Amino acid sequence: MEDNRETFGSDQQPQDTPQQPQDVPQQPQDIPQQPQDVPQQPQYAPQQPQYAPQQPYNPQPSYPMPPQPAAVPGKGLGIAGMVLGIIGLVFFCLSYIGFPCSVVGLILSGVSFSKAKKAGVKNGMATAGIVLSIIALGIDVLGVTALAGLVGTMMGSL
Repeated sequence: MEDNRETFGSDQQPQDTPQQPQDVPQQPQDIPQQPQDVPQQPQYAPQQPQYAPQQPYNPQPSYPMPPQPAAVPGKGLGIAGMVLGIIGLVFFCLSYIGFPCSVVGLILSGVSFSKAKKAGVKNGMATAGIVLSIIALGIDVLGVTALAGLVGTMMGSL
């Protein structure tokens, strides 16, 4: 029995099928042809007209910056006095911490308040530092007085 099957993947084409010519696009007859020695130029779309260079963009003037608030003289001292007044209030039961913090806080806040008053501005931090330091000093003085009275009473009963 003979095998008449074609083998796929081989480089040889069967001998009995003739090759057909490929379709070649033909040029229309009404277009004039250029001479053969001059290479043919590709046809491009017509170019856009050249415009004058564009002027640089001029932005509108910006709004002026708002004035910066004036620096409050002694503001740092006022903040430090207020923080020390808060520490004096928190540690009133420990007189060796609360009392010195209250005294230094009162001094710093007083200096800051006087500097701000001379400059004609308000310094709320200095005012808060003065108030907190006075309250802390009052509590410290009352605590020390109460402790001294308690110790005196206990010594007197012996």
